[in-house]
Amino acid sequence: MTEDSAFAQNYGTEDKNTARAKIQAFVEEFLKHLVALDGENSDLSTFCRIDMSIYVDEDKTVQFFVNEVERGITTCLWTQDGSGPIGRIGTDLAWPLARWIVERKKNLQIY
Repeated sequence: MTEDSAFAQNYGTEDKNTARAKIQAFVEEFLKHLVALDGENSDLSTFCRIDMSIYVDEDKTVQFFVNEVERGITTCLWTQDGSGPIGRIGTDLAWPLARWIVERKKNLQIY
């Protein structure tokens, strides 16, 4: 899906920015509540992937919902542009993520 297919052709820049801001606000609010539920040692705000969807009903009411949340070393990354960007992201994340996992295990006293 491209921006052209995600938004109606008659949407202007302001409409698109408003839609993006609403999605961003939903995800941030969801994550804030999820971190609170996860407790004081939550690592969700450090690294997680939130898979969300948008549902438009017959009255054209837009609703957001979360399909799943993943965190840690087993988090799947998706892209519409093939595997190249994910490979670069994976390469850039590998060592920082490994160091974070080691530190996290120390903090949680998991050896």
